[in-house]
Amino acid sequence: MDLNKKLNQIKIRDIIIIYLFSTFIVSGIIFGIVKINQKEVENFILNTLTLILQLVVLIILVLKIKLSKQDIMFLYEDFKKKIDKRELFNVTFIKICIALGGGKLIISFLYFIDPSIVNNFIYESSSLINTFRNYLLNVVLLVMIAPIVDEIVFRGVIFNRIIQKFNLCVGIIVSSIIYASFYAGSGIAGAFALGIINCILYIKYRNI
Repeated sequence: MDLNKKLNQIKIRDIIIIYLFSTFIVSGIIFGIVKINQKEVENFILNTLTLILQLVVLIILVLKIKLSKQDIMFLYEDFKKKIDKRELFNVTFIKICIALGGGKLIISFLYFIDPSIVNNFIYESSSLINTFRNYLLNVVLLVMIAPIVDEIVFRGVIFNRIIQKFNLCVGIIVSSIIYASFYAGSGIAGAFALGIINCILYIKYRNI
């Protein structure tokens, strides 16, 4: 069966249940650690649990859609056949600029409202990645795991479900808003723009 057809079989409520189930597991682990140690959870453990959360979601999705080796090879070959290297470079460059610029824009706006908010936010953000282990975990999470989960969830399922009931414009906007909401903070504006770009690319190539 075509992978897009497999993804169409997953409903948005299935995604919600999967995330709630995964979050419940990770929250239970955090609660157990705090209960045993009687102190705050270290950043490394929080980052590890975030990685586990994404992995649990990915594993459940793979099992749910019955993803096979043939499906993966088809996606890879289809990607090689359709992709324009110049376009890939341009899109990657634009995504980086948007991701960085969106965050800077919101930080600048917040600074005019209350500089202390920005100072606290920057301090908390930097403290989350303060060791090589934390840096390595974030690279694995942000570069390898999260993009796969995001494409399956937000483009493969949510976007497709919305356009079945409404239209492309509504699907692009709503799915991008939902996608951006998972990146609450300075990255929300950039995430919204990236969501729109990823939807357009998905429409063009029909390949997650």
